[in-house]
Amino acid sequence: MPRQKKTQERLGFLRTDADISYFITYVMTLLPGPITYEALLDICLIDEAFGYFEFQVQFDRLVETGIIFKNAENDPPLYFATQTCYDNAEGVAMALPASVKDKAYAAVQRVVTRMKRNSDIQTSATLNEDGTYKVTLAVMSGEEALFKLEIMLENKKNADKAIDNFKKHAEYYYREYLNGLLEHPEEDE
Repeated sequence: MPRQKKTQERLGFLRTDADISYFITYVMTLLPGPITYEALLDICLIDEAFGYFEFQVQFDRLVETGIIFKNAENDPPLYFATQTCYDNAEGVAMALPASVKDKAYAAVQRVVTRMKRNSDIQTSATLNEDGTYKVTLAVMSGEEALFKLEIMLENKKNADKAIDNFKKHAEYYYREYLNGLLEHPEEDE
């Protein structure tokens, strides 16, 4: 399909390659810090007017031109808004409809909240000499642990399962342990 016809068939507010580029630039200026590719993709694919491949082409162009900086030393790589990105922020914001900016802001808030939550959850599994695993599960507040549990599990499969479940449901485990500790169990007579 010719590129021009494909662009005309887009249904949302972001109709052109320039619109998509402006949108990505705008999103980058809303972020409080660096972001992974997956998190940025999660934010940017909110308008049904464009998909992954249109995003990828414009994102690559923004990285190549230095508007977005890729720090490949991290695993996974992190992306930063450069000074050029911030210098263009006002102009690209004016080029976007208010409804698109509102959706972008809401998506950024959602992803940043999830990133903050995930950074507050720390887990590790250490192999012991006897083949068991010491698993540490913690909910952090800065450098201080609000909740920390260290348990011994018999194998890697169980250690990985405990870590995965804790990452997904840390708030539940914290609440259940706290409730259990604060209740007064009945005394055996």
